[in-house]
Amino acid sequence: MVKQFIKRVIGRLDIGPSENLLSLVQFSETAITVFTFDTYSNSSKADIYKTVDEMPSLGENTNIALGLRSDTKKYRLKIDR
Repeated sequence: MVKQFIKRVIGRLDIGPSENLLSLVQFSETAITVFTFDTYSNSSKADIYKTVDEMPSLGENTNIALGLRSDTKKYRLKIDR
């Protein structure tokens, strides 16, 4: 069910270097970066869907704070002013 939700969200986005970039962190008791912002910047949605389908189950616990901290520490966006 979660994978279907992720793929529905991806399906509604225009993905590319000048469009939307994606990063996916899977989390439970640990956090794993599935892919980063530059991994699929020039790929088809079919490639992204395949990666989502291949994600292993990490367990039943949900530590949202851990998932958010994991991704924001690695990928801080710099804004030109």
